[in-house]
Amino acid sequence: MKRFCILACGLLFAAVGSSATAQTAADQTFSFVRIVADAKGGSAFIDDEMRMFEMSQGPNIPPTAATGPIRSRAMTILCPPAGGEAGWHAAPRQLINIVLSGKVEVEVTSGEKREFGPGDVIQLEDTTGKGHVTRVLSDEGACFASVTDAR
Repeated sequence: MKRFCILACGLLFAAVGSSATAQTAADQTFSFVRIVADAKGGSAFIDDEMRMFEMSQGPNIPPTAATGPIRSRAMTILCPPAGGEAGWHAAPRQLINIVLSGKVEVEVTSGEKREFGPGDVIQLEDTTGKGHVTRVLSDEGACFASVTDAR
């Protein structure tokens, strides 16, 4: 049985980050990967980051580094099986996938492939064109939280 600790969607970026750098909240950034459609109908990876700021969560809780609010309306947990492959496809809408367990490989049209595991954040923006391929590499399958602002 898989167990998940689900946090409020707006806090997922700050809580499960791909990577945070620096020592003070004012200097920290949160790194993530974007998959975008290019002008030729293909797709590409873009490494990006969000600035973080110091946020107070209440009395007796130390300040923490946080991103600004990320608009979201829905979150779905997706768990493709071991060996699963989603062939070339465009994202159905802009969304953010946060890998919760397992390991996946994503390929873009240039042939570049990247592996993602627990805590990695992928922002999918390739809603047109050929899209990308996703393959499950881990023997136990994989799970992601897929967050969108779609109604």
